[in-house]
Amino acid sequence: MIKVLLSVFFLIPIFLLGQDTTSTKSISDDDKEYNVIDGSTKTLTKLDHPPEYSEGFKGMQKIIAKTMRYPPKAQDAGISGIVEVVFIVDSTGTAINHKVQRGIGYGCDEEALNAVKQIRGKWIPGVLNGKKVNVEYILPVMFQLR
Repeated sequence: MIKVLLSVFFLIPIFLLGQDTTSTKSISDDDKEYNVIDGSTKTLTKLDHPPEYSEGFKGMQKIIAKTMRYPPKAQDAGISGIVEVVFIVDSTGTAINHKVQRGIGYGCDEEALNAVKQIRGKWIPGVLNGKKVNVEYILPVMFQLR
């Protein structure tokens, strides 16, 4: 059990990369495109500044590592994989509308969603053309048995 939890803890840094892109080629952060949400309209575009968690990347890692547990049902079934949790960082710096975009089941989806919801604190909103905007943020969370 401890090996499983440790593997989750040490793999989180690798998989908290933040954003999914429409291309499989390697691109720099400056070239990434994000979904900007305006009412019911979603527009894929480059931002002046993407949203960032105020406690930084390591702050997110600590929260997820502290709150996430490998579901026994997934362990028993030998389930590993990545759960993608998506939410909106609104123009005020609040994370809202959390949901699982792509899951693996066996309790992992719920566990990842609950862990990501524990990332409370403020976010630095995304900026487009000098204006703070609502941005969709995708956070991959990995579950891997050793």
